[in-house]
Amino acid sequence: LCAPPIFTNSSLEEKKMKRLKSVKHWLIAACILTTFVIQLGFPASVLAVKQGGILKIGLPFNPQKPGDPGSSMANGDQSIGGHIFNQLVDWEYDENAKVTRVNPSLATKWKKSANGKIWTFYLRKGVKFHDGSPFNAEAVKVNLDRLTIGKPKLTYGRDLRPILDRTEVVNSHTVKLYLKVPSPLLLAFLGQYAAGMVSPTALKKYPGKIARHPIGTGPFKVKKWISGQSIELAANKNYWAGRPNLDGILFRVVPDSSARINMMTVGELDVIWSVPVQDHPRINKSKNFEVIVYPTAGIMRFYLDCGVGPTSEILVRQAMNYAIDKKTMVNEILQGVGQTADSVVAPFTWGYYGASKATYNPEKAKQLLKKAGWVDKDGDGIREKNGKKLTLSLMTTPPDRYLMGGEIVLALQEYMRAVGFDFKIQFMEFGAWIGKLYRTFDTTEGNVFFFDYSSRTDAMFILNTMQSGRWYPNKKSTIFWKNDEYDRLYKLAAVEVDDNKRLQQYKRMQEILADEQPMIDLYILSQTVAKKKNVHGLSLVPIPTHKVFMHASKAWID
Repeated sequence: LCAPPIFTNSSLEEKKMKRLKSVKHWLIAACILTTFVIQLGFPASVLAVKQGGILKIGLPFNPQKPGDPGSSMANGDQSIGGHIFNQLVDWEYDENAKVTRVNPSLATKWKKSANGKIWTFYLRKGVKFHDGSPFNAEAVKVNLDRLTIGKPKLTYGRDLRPILDRTEVVNSHTVKLYLKVPSPLLLAFLGQYAAGMVSPTALKKYPGKIARHPIGTGPFKVKKWISGQSIELAANKNYWAGRPNLDGILFRVVPDSSARINMMTVGELDVIWSVPVQDHPRINKSKNFEVIVYPTAGIMRFYLDCGVGPTSEILVRQAMNYAIDKKTMVNEILQGVGQTADSVVAPFTWGYYGASKATYNPEKAKQLLKKAGWVDKDGDGIREKNGKKLTLSLMTTPPDRYLMGGEIVLALQEYMRAVGFDFKIQFMEFGAWIGKLYRTFDTTEGNVFFFDYSSRTDAMFILNTMQSGRWYPNKKSTIFWKNDEYDRLYKLAAVEVDDNKRLQQYKRMQEILADEQPMIDLYILSQTVAKKKNVHGLSLVPIPTHKVFMHASKAWID
């Protein structure tokens, strides 16, 4: 694969225009974040809210397991499942305080014991699952037991397994959670998408197949699912928080960005995700459509295999970080729709610390590689050591999954080649890619993976994925990195209830990651949504709570 010539010199005026574009996009983002949740379109006080209609949304990715929150945190699954499931608690982003706040949802209130190890939750009454079965304390126990002690173990139950000992049914609408240790993160875990309440009746009816049968308590329920093409949701007329304005939502899988735009302009779609930056001006000039840009807590990054060479060598990993011009990628390719990352944790997340001070320095990258023993002996531009070429393969999803994803990975390839890597790119279908990404140590192959992961409401959501207990000795992981100090700090932070002490532990953990580079953080992901101007009330949040990035439970069509 050969990258287009993106590193050309720009004139002064061109540079000014690019800077203005960057400022423009981030001003838009700042304006968007002026409330807890952004309501797109005119406020209801100006236009009367209307009932009815089907909202048609074009997604760049194919949902895999929207019926089983505990098994998937993929954007495609969350974007749909976030409309189907509720959690015990809800999280909203408070722009004024720059924090996320927890609110009641399926639990109306809660309390904890003096020692912090017993939590009592009082449940909302009169709630039913989409199949008509009641939501009650027994349903909560079934779901939490499935996350923590179920077989096989659910992927995203691992957040709760270290802290939750058992769940006890007190009465039909009261449950007690007994913790192994006091945890500052229990509510954060219970409010994430993975803790969505699934119908116990459906779990019995579809053993091992619940991922294909999404049944929750949320504002919408599944009406029709055509694999690889679409999922249609119908309004839950008996929703406990009130019937949605829409009659339904149709999610259509359209991987190609040009096709998504065309389908919107001819009326086949009302809203589309991941709009390429070069198309923003054309869409915004239209009388009928608009583009919304807003930042998220997701960071695009390289996940490096620290268990297999050459990325098992810390000098090689550090060299890769210096070899990449992150600012140019954001300014030139993304045209300012984004922000360079200086930590594994995003600025919107509690516990963020900008630990990385490294800047683009290809000469330093070359020096580090030479120090590690990698030199170009035959003059072909590729470094060697002990008879082996400095070769890496980048595994990534289809180009249109991420904003300008194809252009970004080609640029990354050129950066790596410029300092002596034989850097190959392999675009993969999402399911096959996931199979490569999550692997055991004995099956790892030394590849590099390009994707985003969100730090969500608390830094621990990303920091806990690095500690060696996540993979040692035979668990599936992504990086196979081990640092004794980091592991020690993780164990302390996981049970530290003093926020000031925990912040210091988080800070040091981010410093260790910035030094050893088991992953290379590239840029903070901005979401770009284009919509018809007659669509109102869409909610966009920078922190991907259970509502993910975009939620239509209060949307309506004029």
